[in-house]
Amino acid sequence: MTIRFFATIWGAILMTLVLFTALVVFAGLEPPESAQLEGQRKMLASQVSWIATQDPQMVMPWWDQVSGAHLPFSLSASECSVPLAIHAADGTCYALTHSGPKQQPIDALRPMLIPLLIGALVSAPAAILLAGHLTRPLRIVNTALRRLALGKLGTRIGEDLQGAGPSLSDLGVSFDLAANRLQTLAEGRQRLFHDISHEIRSPLARLRAALELISVAPARQEQMQAQMEKDIDRLDSHIEEILVLARSEAEPDTGQHQPLNLSDLIEPILSDAELEGRQKAITISYDAPENLPVSGEANLLHRAIENVIRNALKFAPAGSTIRVVGKDLSDKIELCVADEGPGVDKGDLQRIFDPFVRVGTNNRLHGGGLGLTITARAVSAHGGTISAERGTPSGLVIRLYLPKRSGQ
Repeated sequence: MTIRFFATIWGAILMTLVLFTALVVFAGLEPPESAQLEGQRKMLASQVSWIATQDPQMVMPWWDQVSGAHLPFSLSASECSVPLAIHAADGTCYALTHSGPKQQPIDALRPMLIPLLIGALVSAPAAILLAGHLTRPLRIVNTALRRLALGKLGTRIGEDLQGAGPSLSDLGVSFDLAANRLQTLAEGRQRLFHDISHEIRSPLARLRAALELISVAPARQEQMQAQMEKDIDRLDSHIEEILVLARSEAEPDTGQHQPLNLSDLIEPILSDAELEGRQKAITISYDAPENLPVSGEANLLHRAIENVIRNALKFAPAGSTIRVVGKDLSDKIELCVADEGPGVDKGDLQRIFDPFVRVGTNNRLHGGGLGLTITARAVSAHGGTISAERGTPSGLVIRLYLPKRSGQ
């Protein structure tokens, strides 16, 4: 940007000089009359001074001979105190004066008019182009911000600011990242609202149908009551998950982190899971060091891990084993939860962390909640990552990576 700026200025100056020189050479322009007269006066004064020094008596005879060729000038004796007086060897002085019309102040400006005019003609377009070039990035950013304000979240300016300088290119990249984040959040929130309305509408519709059935068939009240309690529990679970997700989006990182041992959080979760798994003869194995040092919010991490293990319990077949493995790596802590359930198609592995998404295999859909979404947000808030992969020979494997506590 800086080099281009100065190149434009110096290019305009050079072009002005080139055009002025070309005009003088090819148009046959002569110096202004005032400049010619001044040059002639200096030449004559030099000759008169030389003669007055060598032979003062010859000054006037010499002038009488050459004055015809220099009519605008006259030579006469004068006081030695006058400006530009010519001193002779015998002590006399002469004054060489111009007898033509007196030069007007405007005449002194005329030699400058042509270069100034050429400079203005060259520099004006250069200044307009330079100003347009310098303000173009600002206009692009301003237009893009207006488009974002109007809800056009697909606006991007990274390519438009390429070549505008490192700083402006970085600004374009940052703008695109922010716009992409806004678009992702807006689309995710719109999709979330749609999914929430669908998930809540279904149990509400069943509750309404149960009430209508009870009104026409009171004998089925006990049967419908059990179904209604199940739908109410499902609604309560959805609302709780929605509130947790809303809090995680509003405050993704509260900064209230404290030193934690991840094993201390996992063990009570596994104890509860073993009790629940007994109904289906599910075994839970745990292999991890005694100390898995991390830094974070205990409640948020507890819920994140619990959601993963409960998800494994939900889809693990009877008599199977859920394997939970914790590892202390060089710079992070890895927690792996693997089940032997139906698993997820390869193309849906990343979608299971989206709200209310339903995925599965063999045309059997699973999911539809917010558990893994909350887990992904919690892990991300702690600077970690989460991934999913197909198990061998079946099942689903969830891997959580959390930064290791500093100093450990």
